[in-house]
Amino acid sequence: MTQATGRTSPCSEFERADLKDARLTARLCRVVEALSVNPAASFPQAMPSEAELEGFYRLVRNEKVTFDKVVSPHVVATVQRAGAHDTVLVVHDTTEVRFQGEARRAGLGRVGQCGPGFFGHLSLVLASDNSREPLGVVATQTWTRQGKSVTPRRYAGERKDQEARMAPGRESERWAQGVELAEAAVAGQSQLVHVMDREGDNCELMTGEPTVRDAWLAVAKLGGHLRNNGEPGWLVLGRGYDELLTLEVGFRLASPQLDPCVV
Repeated sequence: MTQATGRTSPCSEFERADLKDARLTARLCRVVEALSVNPAASFPQAMPSEAELEGFYRLVRNEKVTFDKVVSPHVVATVQRAGAHDTVLVVHDTTEVRFQGEARRAGLGRVGQCGPGFFGHLSLVLASDNSREPLGVVATQTWTRQGKSVTPRRYAGERKDQEARMAPGRESERWAQGVELAEAAVAGQSQLVHVMDREGDNCELMTGEPTVRDAWLAVAKLGGHLRNNGEPGWLVLGRGYDELLTLEVGFRLASPQLDPCVV
C-alpha cells in the first residue's frame, strides 16, 4: 500500500491554519517559506528584509496566533502522508532551545548551566522503507524547568529513589505521552513503530495496555526475531512459542502452590 507522498510547497499545509484573519495566514506563509530556505538560520538571518522580520515579530506576538493553531494543519497533513504507508516509524527525542542575551524573557526556564530556554519533545514520522523519508511531526510537547529537577534532588538525598520515580509531572513521562499522542493522532491509519533512545526505557512505556501485536512481537523475540538470523517468520514464531511453553512449565514447577488455572 506504500505510495509516493510527493513534494508540495512548504506553505501548502500551513495556509489552512485557523487564525481567523487572512492577513495573519498570509504572513505565516511568508515566514514558513523564508524559514524553509535555511531552517538552521536565526529569525533575523532567515527573514529577507527588516520589514519581513518586523512582520514576523508582530505575527508571533498576536494573541490569535498560538502554537496549536499553527501546527494543527501540519499534523493533519502528516497523518495523511502516514496513511499512505502500511507501517511508519515514529522517532521520539528531546531537544533544548536556548536563548542568548542579557534580557530576561517571560515563560522561559533553566536549561542546564547555559542560560534560559525551554525543552521540546518531538515525535517525527518517517517512512519505514529504505528512503526514511520524513513525513512530518505528529506530536510536540514543551516545558520549562523552574527549579532543581528530580534527578539532582535524588542524588543529593533530598528525595528517595522510589519517590522520585513516582513524582507527578516528572520529565520522563514525556516518552509515554509522546507515544499516546502519536497513536491518537494517527488513529489506526498506519501501523506505528516507535523509536527512542535508552532514556525512553521506563515504567510508563512498559506498563501500558498490551495488544495482540505486542503479544506476537514478544513471542517473536523469544524465537530470535531480534537476532536477524534471516529465518522464515513462521519458524521464528514457532520457536518462540516453544520457548514460551518451556517458560510456563518451569514457572509451574517452581510455584506448585499456585492454582495452575491462574497462570
